[in-house]
Amino acid sequence: MTENGLSPTWSAIASTETVSARDNTQTTGPGTNIPIYLINGTRVADDYDDFWDGTLQTAINVTPDDDTAQPINTVWTGTAPDGSISGSNFLGAGNQPVFGIPTSVDSNWVSLSDDPNFNNKRFYGISSVLTVEASETVPEPSALVSLFALGVMGAVYRLKKSQK
Repeated sequence: MTENGLSPTWSAIASTETVSARDNTQTTGPGTNIPIYLINGTRVADDYDDFWDGTLQTAINVTPDDDTAQPINTVWTGTAPDGSISGSNFLGAGNQPVFGIPTSVDSNWVSLSDDPNFNNKRFYGISSVLTVEASETVPEPSALVSLFALGVMGAVYRLKKSQK
């Protein structure tokens, strides 16, 4: 889907036996100054290191439709607080995967506990980096966010303004 020249791809913030959430979301590597925002334009982290340091600036508790009538209690992640695979509690293989809590801003957002029941839970989603070309007037992130209507719980997008 392309809107206003933006064609994001989406990835789950989740770890499997062989792929960490950091690698799956391409949010790894020091020195990346790419901030991460909620789909409503609220900043979650200043950069990738900040995203995985155990604290967030705001909870990832917004759905694409901003549906607060149906609160989401837990989300599957299979991920340790630093974005790595959570030992043997990754997603898949019939184990007890780790889940997070979307109302948390500490490490519990991604790694609260594990659940053997395989209850229905949602996933966090994150888009590819969105690049907005610099011009005389650059829209605020919240203006861009209104362009997207995706069905992923707590979708987060990364926005990078290119410099000309």
